[in-house]
Amino acid sequence: MSNHHPELAAEERAESRKQLRRLPERLISANMFSDEQPTLSLEVNWLALQGVVAHGAKNTIVLLSVGTRPAVRALIRHVQYNPISGKIAHLDFYLVGTAGGPSAQI
Repeated sequence: MSNHHPELAAEERAESRKQLRRLPERLISANMFSDEQPTLSLEVNWLALQGVVAHGAKNTIVLLSVGTRPAVRALIRHVQYNPISGKIAHLDFYLVGTAGGPSAQI
């Protein structure tokens, strides 16, 4: 089994919820959750995301780099779609590979 995970870059988002509606169409809002760190509000480039989600997005592990921070493994936990256009409207990531993170026994 390969340990290769697709890479995805994101930037921290400082906008409030009201301003979120004004994100440029090329940006997707996202959150990164973790048991050990506060939730981060992110924005992900839609074009970069397309290569990652081409074969399904949910439950995919990606190497997520936020700004200049080192990349971390994150699970795409939830995907919201725009009901009219069918495009991805929002993502939830969950940080994995840390103590107490999600695990599965095989």
